[in-house]
Amino acid sequence: MDKKLNINSVGQQIRKGQIIYEIYSPDLIAQQKEYLRFVVRRDQTLKTIGDISPLVENPYVMDLLQELSRERTKFLHKDIGIESVQQMEDSKQAIEVVKILAGQAGVVTQINAREGNFVTPSTTLFTLANVSKVWVDITLYPDQAGRVQNGDAVTIKTPDGQEIKTKLDFVNPLAENNKINARVTLNNTNLRLRPGSFVDVTIHAQPHEALVLPRSSVIHTGQGDLVILSRGEGHFLPVNIETGIESGDWIEVVDGLLEGAEVAVNGQFLLDAASSLQDAAQRMQESHKHQ
Repeated sequence: MDKKLNINSVGQQIRKGQIIYEIYSPDLIAQQKEYLRFVVRRDQTLKTIGDISPLVENPYVMDLLQELSRERTKFLHKDIGIESVQQMEDSKQAIEVVKILAGQAGVVTQINAREGNFVTPSTTLFTLANVSKVWVDITLYPDQAGRVQNGDAVTIKTPDGQEIKTKLDFVNPLAENNKINARVTLNNTNLRLRPGSFVDVTIHAQPHEALVLPRSSVIHTGQGDLVILSRGEGHFLPVNIETGIESGDWIEVVDGLLEGAEVAVNGQFLLDAASSLQDAAQRMQESHKHQ
């Protein structure tokens, strides 16, 4: 019977050696009593011999000690703490409610038991995932992936504001749904990062020369990106462009514009103003028609 469960929710972080539940089990009690019989025989044998040196030449005693060691190891493999085993040996009494310790650190991903439930050796009480290492999955667009390669420096900012410096482990060369997947592996022995959480990722790709514009000059439409190109003497012309990487206040122009071209810094404002003038002129024309 599960007497006490110290796991409360999915996502809970567990430390190695932490008491995760306490259980009453007739089978465990019987195994403890069998183990204690070995302990009593050992103590009686040592008391009878009195000197440890003859043990090396006594096959019976050596077999007894080896069997005792094997039985002790079985308890430890059941995640029963060494303190409980020592308590049992000192008191020569079986422990009715046994404390079970976490064999590894991790995060709870599933809970199948409740306090007071009857369980069997095959019952999965809960599932604990080892998150001492975690992976950060990064989604890149094809134009970004062309500038990124394995080994590029990466800065990861965690939800608590900490920065982690690392390198890019893997960039998948195959696109899926017009996107490229990349990955970074992080040590997480302190369980600071939780699976499923989001982090900010900066990839420090190798620098390259590019034609760039202020972000404010690029107008994003459903048909693509465009800028307002100056033709001189107050004349402007919308021009379609192909954009690339964005960095800070700048955006790369891959195609559609030549170096040295003059564009409106705030193209959206010019379009809005032109639209307003056209609307006003149209209203004036309609007004004249009704007069």
